[in-house]
Amino acid sequence: MNTNYNFADNSLTDNAGVRALVTKQQTAFQKVRGSSALALMVATGYIAIRKIATNAPAEIQAAILDEHGVAAANEDTSKYTPWIKVQFGEPHLDPKEVFKDSEGVERRKWVS
Repeated sequence: MNTNYNFADNSLTDNAGVRALVTKQQTAFQKVRGSSALALMVATGYIAIRKIATNAPAEIQAAILDEHGVAAANEDTSKYTPWIKVQFGEPHLDPKEVFKDSEGVERRKWVS
């Protein structure tokens, strides 16, 4: 089994590229259900996370996590946890459930 994967992706070095990949994962997750769909989402989610970690500047990663109200990984969590929450979460059903990000922008609470 080949475990020598290349996660380099030049499209993920700017804000728009990372946002596009995250949005793609979120959209795909919302469209599919079932065990085979779940397996596909786990696999593509892992690849997306590895690509983001490999290519996206830290400040872009931090901004996207902040916009979803998701804390960055720390010594008690996996480096994958924040991105799992972002990719496989969704806006709260109640539009009145909001929070303010670090820039003071009011956003709908993210449920993961």
